[in-house]
Amino acid sequence: GRQVTKLVNGDYSVGSHQIEWSPDRLGAGVYLIQIQAGEFNAVSKVMLKK
Repeated sequence: GRQVTKLVNGDYSVGSHQIEWSPDRLGAGVYLIQIQAGEFNAVSKVMLKK
């Protein structure tokens, strides 16, 4: 696959944060969301239905 968007690129203070994703220009399908924070790295699969 390829990267279709980058929601955040920067440093955040310690604590909980929320990001809103508006996939208006993307087609229906399965997407992978990668989250990196320091040494933490997680990937989640999401299905976008239109």
